[in-house]
Amino acid sequence: ERRVEFAGIAARRRRCARAAQTATAAAMADDEPIPDAVELTSISIEPNNCALEEPLALNMEFTAHRALPAAKWLVSFMFDSASARKIVVLGETAPCDYAAGPGNTMSFAIDSISVASLKKHVVANIGMLTATLESAGDEVVAVNMVTQVTADASGAMVRAIFNPLE
Repeated sequence: ERRVEFAGIAARRRRCARAAQTATAAAMADDEPIPDAVELTSISIEPNNCALEEPLALNMEFTAHRALPAAKWLVSFMFDSASARKIVVLGETAPCDYAAGPGNTMSFAIDSISVASLKKHVVANIGMLTATLESAGDEVVAVNMVTQVTADASGAMVRAIFNPLE
């Protein structure tokens, strides 16, 4: 009788553990970007290897593996140093509906990147230009482009943004 009771307790524990794992996986799935929803086919970053404050035009072409209603791209620049991490929000695209299939495009442009409020040692470092696609309020994908900001001979900050497709 006691053995049956222990077996029943062990079975209940296994069922509870499986249910907890399933619930955890479902909760994590709600917070994570949707995998393979978008496949990038081209990225253009202009101008590049120029003064940090110069205008920035980012254009991407992609295949959407499902329809993406009410979608918009959020663009930011993260400066990362040993002592500080600063994120400068550059802007976002107007919402639109992307159809499933190839040939979808995004275009983002800004007149200048303002870093006047940041200290030079924070800016002159490795960073990240990120374009995050959201659809109906959910993150779909984040495209990360590594950047290097260095001072040239005159002390001016020069940016180099690396295309992740190259």
